Amino acid sequence: MTEALVIFWFGSWTFKRKQNPRMDAFSSTIEQFQQELKKIDTSSQSNVNYRIYDKCNFEDPTRSENYLMTFCDGGNFPLFLTHYYLVQLNRVFISSWSNRKRILHASFDFFSMTRQNGEFLSSVVWPIAQKGDFSCDVDISDHDTRVRYRELGGFDALIRASQIPRRLAERGALLKAMEKTEGYFIVDGLLQAEVNSEQRLLQAASKLADEKGLMLAGFAKTAGLLDPGVLPSPIISKNGEWYARVGEIPSRESYLYVVKFHRKAMAPYAVEVSKHGKGDYQSLFSALFSDSLDPHLPGYPHGLIDVDRRARIGHHEAERFKNYFLSKLPREVSQEIIRQERAISTHDILNAISAL
Repeated sequence: MTEALVIFWFGSWTFKRKQNPRMDAFSSTIEQFQQELKKIDTSSQSNVNYRIYDKCNFEDPTRSENYLMTFCDGGNFPLFLTHYYLVQLNRVFISSWSNRKRILHASFDFFSMTRQNGEFLSSVVWPIAQKGDFSCDVDISDHDTRVRYRELGGFDALIRASQIPRRLAERGALLKAMEKTEGYFIVDGLLQAEVNSEQRLLQAASKLADEKGLMLAGFAKTAGLLDPGVLPSPIISKNGEWYARVGEIPSRESYLYVVKFHRKAMAPYAVEVSKHGKGDYQSLFSALFSDSLDPHLPGYPHGLIDVDRRARIGHHEAERFKNYFLSKLPREVSQEIIRQERAISTHDILNAISAL
């Protein structure tokens, strides 16, 4: 095959460079990629659940010397994953802070098994540990976790449905903490529900907020509203330290805020604040701003970093439980579980080989 040559002439000097067809194709791909980006209409991506204001006022947050906040988060790690069911270890951790001092904490560990029953996916839950200053364990029934298979779709449906027990445990633990203490209650993520039973728990939390004069908010690391299709780019890209009410979610009776609590924050974050409760929004954001000085993640509340870390289940911890599980089962049952796991793990093995 004859190689093409590109000749550059500078006065009496002539340079020759071999053409690289692959690099030329890559350059062409980059150009076409940029053209396709320009064609995307982000205005059509807006979420109909959000009512975004035409204008918003940016507020300067102030430091608070006296605040009480409770944070809640959960984690899970799969033990057995087959085509028919998923068994995992779950943990919910909740802690209350007076300024930067933890005054209460509680955790709830449980196993869950998610499987398909006819047109539904549902889970059975087995509690294994309860620790801390108050009881935050939650009674989760099989019916509470039911979701139609076609609403999720595909093999992914099993994994998505397996998150529901942990979400219910987080909402239930939050409700118990609201009964126990005062102040502001912050959950990881927005105040949205995946199933009706989760919605009922959130409604109970809103009712309790009204009765006790509490405040309930969700602090989201990632959210669909932080998109040019929902919010104007000048809001998302604004520098400095600020917070702004940008809209509402009528169906959830809540306000939407976008916040940036540190000049070196990786990105602005979304905060959903329930309209229920005492409604002292300036004090809420002063407390969150004062708590968002962790050097590991500037602009993100330390309380959420703490509960995220404590709720996480590591690989080694999960492996211990898995091995203990298998050792207590009849040999033929444990071998069948291993066989079913291997039937879906070939792709993971190929990925591992390719990474060597």
